[in-house]
Amino acid sequence: MPELLSMFRTVADIQTADMLQLPRPELETGRPIIEAARASDTLKSYIQTLVKRAEVLKKERIDPSVDNMLKVTGDGRKAELDLRLVDLSEEPDHETKLRRAIQRIFTIWQETAADRGAQLVFCDLSTPDPARWNVYDEVREQLIQLGIPERDRIHP
Repeated sequence: MPELLSMFRTVADIQTADMLQLPRPELETGRPIIEAARASDTLKSYIQTLVKRAEVLKKERIDPSVDNMLKVTGDGRKAELDLRLVDLSEEPDHETKLRRAIQRIFTIWQETAADRGAQLVFCDLSTPDPARWNVYDEVREQLIQLGIPERDRIHP
């Protein structure tokens, strides 16, 4: 990864928000709030398959279109958000990061309902797709089940 970043910087002019002195809103706590969820046994087992894939990649020459470290790490990020992103048959029976996020979104909605507050929610690990399970539809469905009226939300 460091080599890739070094190569990228030879052709890119990277400017950070600090360098450009861009204004940013203050965070309520002064820093991001970390929400952690315990890894289920199923997730721990899946992580072991990722470890094995990584070991094979180190030892053998695998066609990158078949498997590579970027795919392994990407699958790990997806799995820790919700296993359904890597295995559609997996219906979680435990607290996932996605479930914690949905609960946090709902709590903020409740706290700001009188002021008609607004939230922007981003997810970089899923794409809305009516033909398959995705994070966006799951968040919408769960928030409706928790009691947020459809008229109070924006569609993806």
